[in-house]
Amino acid sequence: MTQRVYSVSGLNIQIVKTNPLGLAIQVEGEVSTPGWTGFALSHYVYVNPPADGIYEADMMGVPPSGNVIQVITPFCHDETWAPFPEEHLKGLKVYSATNSVTAMLL
Repeated sequence: MTQRVYSVSGLNIQIVKTNPLGLAIQVEGEVSTPGWTGFALSHYVYVNPPADGIYEADMMGVPPSGNVIQVITPFCHDETWAPFPEEHLKGLKVYSATNSVTAMLL
């Protein structure tokens, strides 16, 4: 079962020339144990675009099952969001279980 990662410490976004146009996203952070898999962003769905242009997503992953040593472990996740709301998006805010980070398009 997926759940939010422990924390996020870095977020980079940039537009990439794919068809359709995409948003390359790189998230860095930490999970509470080794062995997490299935990292993915769970983007919020909006009826109307956010007024400030900052879209939101949860950083999710699948923790290991069974007994695992409790050691804070870094992770890095890359994905491309395509198509993305190009005309409205000014930034992205990513949430973890303990904090959030925001990156703005330059």
